[in-house]
Amino acid sequence: MSKTNVVIIGGGIVGVCTAYYLSKEDNVDVTIVENAEIAGAASGKAGGFLAKDWHASATESLGYLSYDLHKRLAEELDGRTRWHYRALQTSNVVLKATQATGNSKPKANVVHDGEEPFRPRPPPKGESNIDWISKPLEDARGVISHEMVSDEDTTAQVEPYLFTTSILEEAKKNGVKVVKGSVKEYVNKSVTLESGESIPADKLVLAAGPWTSSVFDTLFDTQAHLPIEALPGYSLVLRPTSMPSAHAAFTTILGYDSVENAMSGTPELFSRLDGTVYVAGENEGPELPPNAGQVAELALTQEERWDKLRAAVYELGPSLAGAEVVKKQLCYRPITYKKRPMISSLKSLVGDDVFVASGMGPWGISLGPGTGLVLSELVLGKAHSADVSKLSVENFET
Repeated sequence: MSKTNVVIIGGGIVGVCTAYYLSKEDNVDVTIVENAEIAGAASGKAGGFLAKDWHASATESLGYLSYDLHKRLAEELDGRTRWHYRALQTSNVVLKATQATGNSKPKANVVHDGEEPFRPRPPPKGESNIDWISKPLEDARGVISHEMVSDEDTTAQVEPYLFTTSILEEAKKNGVKVVKGSVKEYVNKSVTLESGESIPADKLVLAAGPWTSSVFDTLFDTQAHLPIEALPGYSLVLRPTSMPSAHAAFTTILGYDSVENAMSGTPELFSRLDGTVYVAGENEGPELPPNAGQVAELALTQEERWDKLRAAVYELGPSLAGAEVVKKQLCYRPITYKKRPMISSLKSLVGDDVFVASGMGPWGISLGPGTGLVLSELVLGKAHSADVSKLSVENFET
């Protein structure tokens, strides 16, 4: 039986997970094409937060599937050691800025409008035991409340760069190849790179994150458009003065705008197994550069975004206020205006041998394994492990 050659464009978590699940099949030869570095964009700079039951209706079944796959991969491949997988509690934390003169609420963290919220959090389950954010005070300033919204059964985390590169290591054991380069054309079931190298591609998968639509435009001469845009995301990695407990905190800072927007209004914080805390919450910035390799240079012009995150951190207590800044990061996450991923065949646009997976917004790491499995099943013509009918390209204006 002849092999099916699959080329995946994009070496982020979706491309790597798709390659991993395809590599477990017989008679499938997989090549990942990446023009920068594996996990060099959002898949290496994200928070790594995983949630089982926080997803909107369109991705509910995919969320459950992905969460279970994350847990299974960690058990099978020593994920706690290799990519710092662990379960954790998650809380809402409300505070009032120390210099605030009012109680105004900040706008939602994710700036795009859409049909459904990205993070429909469960209702509070009681008071949180988070220990690296100041305890609630009775005063008019400072932390007002800690409310636990998820426990260790439904929220967890990974270090995303370590996860993506570790899964690639496993995929390579099964024969997956990685080629560095930029794609130029797709003709006669063959992908040609800018270097002139040609790679057989019976099936083609577009999983280039926020660059997916530009890759599509490069390869196909059509009036169709993939409605995938870029959502900037700034983050700090801090090392507090003491080891933080396993916890994720979604914060709301009341009155932050009365101090001239000098701080982020809704920072999100995730403690990590290596003793650091990841902080994010700034989602506006420059337009997407042509490729991931140019993001680091662009980031150097955006110091004020990290200053806003740092100012918010000072409000949360002495452990974080005295923390060392380990990293300052900028990444771009793929997003659609409907706030739902696009996981689909492109049969209606360019042919039944081309597939796309992108647009996960802030859920890329959480949904990565499930997306990879479902996409591999699409490529091979199998029944889907999750309901992705609402994520088909036909449900978007193209």
